[in-house]
Amino acid sequence: MEYGYRFLAGGETNELSCGHCQNEQFTIKGKIKYAFFFLQSLPFIPLKREVVLTCNECQHVHNNALEPNTVNDIKKRLFKFYIIFPMYTGLILSLLAIACWQYGQYRERVLTQEYLSTPHVNDFYFVNNQKLLKNQRPNQNYRLAKVVSIGKNVVSLVYARFTFQQENMIKNDIQSGMVIDSRYFAKKQYLFTFDKLQQLLNEEAILLVKRPQHNKLYGNLVINNAVKVSKGDSLGQFFNNKGEAFMRISHVRENLNNAHKYFLKSAEIGYTPAQINLSRWYINEGEFDKALNWLKLASYKGDKTAINLYLVNCPKTEECDGRKFSEDVTALGFSLKAR
Repeated sequence: MEYGYRFLAGGETNELSCGHCQNEQFTIKGKIKYAFFFLQSLPFIPLKREVVLTCNECQHVHNNALEPNTVNDIKKRLFKFYIIFPMYTGLILSLLAIACWQYGQYRERVLTQEYLSTPHVNDFYFVNNQKLLKNQRPNQNYRLAKVVSIGKNVVSLVYARFTFQQENMIKNDIQSGMVIDSRYFAKKQYLFTFDKLQQLLNEEAILLVKRPQHNKLYGNLVINNAVKVSKGDSLGQFFNNKGEAFMRISHVRENLNNAHKYFLKSAEIGYTPAQINLSRWYINEGEFDKALNWLKLASYKGDKTAINLYLVNCPKTEECDGRKFSEDVTALGFSLKAR
């Protein structure tokens, strides 16, 4: 911290005599000492106010030469509120910056809770690696995770291949564009129930959830448009929604056929919820072989609902090998039980 001074013109007085030259004319000035950090023109806080008397003849400075009551009157006249208040500029700006930072922290906590409760594909999770995974090295403190698929009450995450000693290094990776590399995240997926994710948030194993806006996060691209995941999902969701609309009025056979048509369009694009809806349509029709084919595709993406439906309906056909299916799902890194 450094110190500066500001002088205020206070007029003249002839109420005392100079002990050096006997002159009786003195110039009055107000002197404010203030603290500043970086810019002298940006005072942080005033520290001291005093009245300075200077002899007009010999320029000798006389301090504390006036009566206290007179000095107090001069101070009231010189140091007006509108003069003193700007001397707190640095302090006010600092308090505002702290308030904005605290609000930003609060806002991030609110959004983290919101995003965790209603997850989207490509949400990014900042995780405390030591609390989330076991047997981690001392310097493997933080890691990035990403949502790759969402099933009924379950979320599938993939972890970054890199760990960091400090949390802010995760943000550096995002800002540098590293996360867009297809090799940044491991292929193995981990399933979590919504309740488990909430528990991890409460335990501070999940520190922060960020959702890209227009495929960007922290001002940098984090989702490769060339993959066209968003477009495919949007079209798949559109067809799936139309299929579900027809299913709500399925007492008419034509509506069932229309539902099948739109579920099939969406499933062929690769939209997982539609693949499950189409499988349910085939199950209702007794076409278990077709249902199991679509459930297998959804299961291999880690969808817990698809896995459970497959295992329930597998015994209904002679060709289905439930043990082989379970081994395949486990080999892909998916658990047969919700975590």
